[in-house]
Amino acid sequence: MKKTLLTAAITLALTAASSSYANTLNASQDGSSNNIEVTQGADSSNIDITQTAESANNALVIAQNGETNSITTSQSGLDSSLNITQAGNDNTLTAYQDGENNVIAMIQGGTENNISLSQTGSENMIGGDYPIAQSQTASSIDITQAGMGNSVDFGTFDGENTNTTITQSGDNHVSEGNVSANDSDVSLTQNGSDHYYLVEVHGSGHSFELQQEGSSSSVEIETSGLDSTVHLAQYGTNQNAMITVGGESNSLTVTQGN
Repeated sequence: MKKTLLTAAITLALTAASSSYANTLNASQDGSSNNIEVTQGADSSNIDITQTAESANNALVIAQNGETNSITTSQSGLDSSLNITQAGNDNTLTAYQDGENNVIAMIQGGTENNISLSQTGSENMIGGDYPIAQSQTASSIDITQAGMGNSVDFGTFDGENTNTTITQSGDNHVSEGNVSANDSDVSLTQNGSDHYYLVEVHGSGHSFELQQEGSSSSVEIETSGLDSTVHLAQYGTNQNAMITVGGESNSLTVTQGN
């Protein structure tokens, strides 16, 4: 009965999506191996979905096209996946996953969009086979991971004035990024041990604030372009940094200590 009601709710949402009016979808699933697929094509629409499971294998796929839309999702359990595409301006995504081996994949295009992602548990991944990606101008990504063995793969492409903030706590985390939008800011904090951070930077006017605290962590940074600033601080023991700076008028500051 629960799946039947949910299917009816999604059908209504998809029917309404062809209209020019704002749409709203609220859905909840409890159990394993559940799937939700939603498409909305109007402005000022809202999606709020919760999937909970004591076991595993839930999947959520969402596509939104328009302006001033919002998506809020929550998944708990094992081996769950979230795949979201938003196209338009002033859109917002807030997603939370709790458990193990969960994956979030996200693509956002337009201006003044915001992504907020949070994962707790172990062996979770943000990015999957494709990085979390934003294009155009004045958009932001805020990512938080807590646990062990989690990873982030992100990218900001085209446009300018993007902001990316990543916080990882626990052990054995990986963060990889590619930034090519001009005048973009990246802030990364990793607390714990055995972390790895890799970023490639292209364009001009970037600002990077990177901090690793703990032991046996490493950073690789490669920049090319103009007028970029990198501040790296590593506190603890057995920390490593490999940095290549190319281009003109770039600035690099590195602090290593206990």
